[in-house]
Amino acid sequence: MENTLVDKKQQIDELFEQQRTFFAKGDTRLPEYRKHHLNKMYEAIVKYEKEISEALYQDLHKSEYEAYITEVGLVKKEIKHQLFLIDKYSKPHRVSSSLFVLNAKSEIYYEPYGLTLIVSPWNYPFHLALMPLVGAIATGNCVMLKLSPDAKSTNVVIRKIVESVFDREYVAVLEGHRDVNEYLFSKPFEHIFLTGSPELGKVAMMAAANHLAKVTLELGGKSPCIVDKDANIEMAAKRITFGKIINSGQTCIAPDYIFVHKDVKQRFVDLLKKNIDDFYPDGIHQSEEYPHIVSDKAMHRLVNLLQCGDVVYGGTYDLNTRFFHPTLIENVSLDCDLMQKEIFGPIFPIFEFYEIDEVIDFVVSRPKPLALYYFTESKEKAEYVLKETSSGGACINDVLMHIVNPNLPFGGVQNSGIGNYHGRFSYETFSHKKAVLKTSTLFDFFVKYPPFGKGRINLIKRFF
Repeated sequence: MENTLVDKKQQIDELFEQQRTFFAKGDTRLPEYRKHHLNKMYEAIVKYEKEISEALYQDLHKSEYEAYITEVGLVKKEIKHQLFLIDKYSKPHRVSSSLFVLNAKSEIYYEPYGLTLIVSPWNYPFHLALMPLVGAIATGNCVMLKLSPDAKSTNVVIRKIVESVFDREYVAVLEGHRDVNEYLFSKPFEHIFLTGSPELGKVAMMAAANHLAKVTLELGGKSPCIVDKDANIEMAAKRITFGKIINSGQTCIAPDYIFVHKDVKQRFVDLLKKNIDDFYPDGIHQSEEYPHIVSDKAMHRLVNLLQCGDVVYGGTYDLNTRFFHPTLIENVSLDCDLMQKEIFGPIFPIFEFYEIDEVIDFVVSRPKPLALYYFTESKEKAEYVLKETSSGGACINDVLMHIVNPNLPFGGVQNSGIGNYHGRFSYETFSHKKAVLKTSTLFDFFVKYPPFGKGRINLIKRFF
């Protein structure tokens, strides 16, 4: 029988105290301890790789290939990267000293926050649960990992992996709905890392304020895609089609709406249609490689969005299998939900423009997006758009692919998020950077002590 909320609250309270006690022992601060568990985690992922793929197919109809390139492979790559970084960042980092502390050594120590809460979403249920977990473990934290209730099959495998590697006082997996989230937010975690909607991010941030906890919020928003008349139209259409059909558009950095130059619009739209047909030569309805929508509730929301404009391609769906055909839609009202909220599905509103400043004005008048995509062959125009807009990340002549480079930070800005992670940015996100000054007693600087005297100010000004 499913636990009641009272039971879950009691379980959370007990886990919190167990993790606090375990962290205080100091084992997680040891680099070899962290590396040992990350290696075991990697081995467990390899062991359960087939089950992970099967679970992602059950939850989202993802093919084995898509499951690997967008979820499993990225997590494995991150583990390898963090194993390298542990050796680098577990040692104090020397920095230069200033005038009054020339007789001292200045260093930065990376230390774990302590107890970290990670709240993950359903759209990439493996990737977005374990990617931040890898960073939290690499830096020495204890973690409560709260999974989304909408990816039940994947949750089962994640629990298997985590419980085969970690004791519960080190890493604990929790499930439940928003009432569980809210209770978790009320606990005095040192760090809350959440991937979800801006609305849930606000709830987490307000709760964290009660404990002055650090928050990292990976949210979303409406990521614009712009195709100028000088773009490589064939390449733009192919890459944008890919970016929209991956996970059936249920991606926080999916191109959400598109502005295409009036002179190339019809050619571009025709190429979008052609690419969808070419990607699924045996028919997208029968394809085992095209993901489906996660839930009945999400399906009904997308179906209602079709009323916001004129469907020019696609628009078909199957409520029983949660299949939703990639759909192009024009003449969309800006007041409609299709342009007010993140779509999170394979519907593509298309607008035309003549001058790039029209698009820039539109983008900057709306909440800052998680990503921005611009297609042009002009380096000068690309730099202009990048400088005139603000977004969590951006791609020129591509979509989505900035997320795969661990040397780039991934995160939003304002409405689309706070903070970033991946690679060394994960190490920095999950660590407190402690400033340490070690001063020699062999000599001292008399100028910092009173009495200062009238002439000393002139001496000091020469050095500032």
